[in-house]
Amino acid sequence: MRRWGIIFLLVYALSAASMTHASAIYGGASALGDARVVGFVESRNSNTTLCSGALISSRVAVSVAHCFLNRRNLLAISPGAKASGEREVFTIREVIFVPGYFTNCGDLSNPENVHKCTLKDDFVFVLFHNDVIPNYEVPIATKGDVEGIKNQQKPLVLFGYGFTSSLRDLTGYPKKLNSKAGIPLIWTDRHLLPPEEKVLMFTEELKNSVCTGDSGGPVYSEDKIVSVINTGNGCGPTEVANGGMSTPIYQYLYLLEEAEARAATELKAKQEAEARAAAEQKAKQEAEAAALAAAAKSKKTTITCVKGKFTERVTAVKPKCPKGYKKK
Repeated sequence: MRRWGIIFLLVYALSAASMTHASAIYGGASALGDARVVGFVESRNSNTTLCSGALISSRVAVSVAHCFLNRRNLLAISPGAKASGEREVFTIREVIFVPGYFTNCGDLSNPENVHKCTLKDDFVFVLFHNDVIPNYEVPIATKGDVEGIKNQQKPLVLFGYGFTSSLRDLTGYPKKLNSKAGIPLIWTDRHLLPPEEKVLMFTEELKNSVCTGDSGGPVYSEDKIVSVINTGNGCGPTEVANGGMSTPIYQYLYLLEEAEARAATELKAKQEAEARAAAEQKAKQEAEAAALAAAAKSKKTTITCVKGKFTERVTAVKPKCPKGYKKK
């Protein structure tokens, strides 16, 4: 049980909830300007990236659920940009969790919380109000792709905006880490973990590891995005460098499809309501115009008619002078 608690302390350390500065993966290489990684901040002026993520389309990113549980109003900075200084921010329209996801890892000394602390379904789609990168697309690894990556222990590239705690590196630059698909670790209390086919392990070395704030960072295999980081072995040199775990994306694409279907239904309902309102407005305007026309037709006017020294006034809808009289 002790190992289980340590593992999940690492998971939630990755969210950088209490850190005051942000940097990136320990070791690795700079990913400054790389569109494959996004950082999430609490405010427009924040220099701290709390978690990481990645775009899969112009207005949709992926990340992990434990980063967004109590932070639905985070902002995303420009992909690959420095966390501080000049950078755009993008507002979030919706965060889509896996139904039923819940976790409480605040106090793992409490046995009850240990059973509520889980990596199961630790995943979210993040939908933005506006395009982050117009016309952006990235292929997503399928179930077959992920199985092949695991079986062949293929090379991976991990990205993140985490905090390099052991070096106190406050530069705020994203980094990337070359790794490979790992062999599943021996976990205690396996019933609390996702099944092995639902996760992708990655290896770490003593000189390279994911850090606080790398949660949600993407894992790529060649040109495809595969998964998002949900836990690791710490940050910096460690005696136990056996890697971490990530959540494959393919298994949750149905959530995005459902969200798109809901959005399409809502848009259609809105358009139909607007069409009805426009039709009702048009009918009202036509009725008012008809009423005015009818009123104009029924309005009486008065004319003056003369015949020599005689004068007569005639009032009618269409007044006419009597025979022998002329309109004055």
